[in-house]
Amino acid sequence: MSVKHNDYDNRPHVPIPGKIIDYERPPLGLRPKHIAREMRRMEVREAINRYLHADRAIPLEWIEEYNELMEEFIEWKKSLNNK
Repeated sequence: MSVKHNDYDNRPHVPIPGKIIDYERPPLGLRPKHIAREMRRMEVREAINRYLHADRAIPLEWIEEYNELMEEFIEWKKSLNNK
């Protein structure tokens, strides 16, 4: 089932046999914390790799942050297994 938006506002028209129901879409919310942390962990890892490939010294703060994010990630994964 496809959702079509009208040209006048942000309310989609949802096709239902014989009816059109208008509803207002909620505003965009927050990204879940575990996803934001995982994205940050990947960003730090990619930055470290770029510096490694450029034969540059890795700032100690990056390594510390990466290790902290890895510890959080490991704890998060363990909590999923315990549910």
